[in-house]
Amino acid sequence: MWLVITVGILTFTYLVLGHAGIKRTERERSSLTIPKKLPLVSIIIPTYRSEKTIESTLKSIKSLRYPRKEIIVVNEYPDRTPEIARKYTSKVYHSKERTGKPNSLNLALTKARGDILFFLDSDTSVMPDTLSRMVPWFSKKDVAAVMPKYLVRNDRNDLARLAGVENAFTFALIKMNMFFGSLIGFRGCGIAIRRSVIKRLGGWPNTLLEDNDLAARIAKKGMKIQWEPLSIIKTTEPPDRKRLRNQKIRWGKGSFFSYAHHWKFYMKAPQFLLFFFPYLLLSIFMIDTLLIGTVMSLIYDAPMFFAFVIYQILLAFLAMLLHSVIMVWSTGDRRDPLEIFEFVFFYFPLTTYYYFRGLIKGIRKKKRKEPELSFKYWQ
Repeated sequence: MWLVITVGILTFTYLVLGHAGIKRTERERSSLTIPKKLPLVSIIIPTYRSEKTIESTLKSIKSLRYPRKEIIVVNEYPDRTPEIARKYTSKVYHSKERTGKPNSLNLALTKARGDILFFLDSDTSVMPDTLSRMVPWFSKKDVAAVMPKYLVRNDRNDLARLAGVENAFTFALIKMNMFFGSLIGFRGCGIAIRRSVIKRLGGWPNTLLEDNDLAARIAKKGMKIQWEPLSIIKTTEPPDRKRLRNQKIRWGKGSFFSYAHHWKFYMKAPQFLLFFFPYLLLSIFMIDTLLIGTVMSLIYDAPMFFAFVIYQILLAFLAMLLHSVIMVWSTGDRRDPLEIFEFVFFYFPLTTYYYFRGLIKGIRKKKRKEPELSFKYWQ
């Protein structure tokens, strides 16, 4: 029962902080000023095997109601992507060998003219007002980057639809982050960054999870990463188990390296501590309960021990189900509870397993002193 009470307290805490975070964002948004001369925005798109998605992305960019923009495409695969991209922009650069996303982004930095750089994945679409809602935040001198709200582009796919539940859950945590005035991480499928900031930091880090690592570097400098929930993008989520596995393993490995680089910062950041430790302790409790109960039932040949463990695990999952429903609904996303049930009992355990596999691989990789950036788990 104490577990249910703990989850209840956690839920209440997150809701209160999230509500305060959104109110803070709304107050600050109301005080923003739009400059008479809009800044030039360089929209930078790194591509790899993108010929099936790039045109939709570029069409959405053309529909932006923001007049001062340029589009830069950097391609690393011999397909029709450059040919398609040239119908929309003259700034298309093709690499004959694969060097990785961070290097593509840094190449684009040398070609970009904008004061604001909007980095966008090649399978991500923008809404007509995406930029016009993000750019005003840069009138605040302490804002280094602005992250939009991302929805699922391929939401007719069952697996991608569950990723949408995960995203909605994440937004509840992001709202909590904004109570403290800034995010400490962002997703690189769509992020606007002040040009002077990224140049000062030496460009994108050459690591597996370059977006998380760069976000930590920005936050460590005392600069602000703003979330703008009224600015919407739609990104493609993994549509099958193989690509989902690759994504989560890569994120797990990359997260380990980001933590290894910036652990002192993370251990002082309330955004990280409030997210990481409660869920870590709950996971450890569930694993320990399962292991101890199983061992006890074998030693004493008493099925009641194992039955008690199953009862505790089911109680924990039901508590997490209620927690997830409340968290998701708190973002305004009124999903069917059965869909959230599928997320809690199938998608979340599966992706957590992949993520921890990635963490272990990252630890081994560091012990062997291998390069952080590798392409094995890139799609």
